[in-house]
Amino acid sequence: MAYALGLREITVNIHQSNAMRKLGTRNITELIRLSETLKRITHPKTSRGTFVTMAPT
Repeated sequence: MAYALGLREITVNIHQSNAMRKLGTRNITELIRLSETLKRITHPKTSRGTFVTMAPT
């Protein structure tokens, strides 16, 4: 993910850790599930529960 965003891996890890701490999740799987749940609640008509993956070019 860091490469696709043009960021250093440590930067992504710090932001991920902060988000997990603030949202009360224990791992990345819980964070993604919570994100998808919140997306469905806030945007019920447009959310299909799909993920977009970014491969390095």
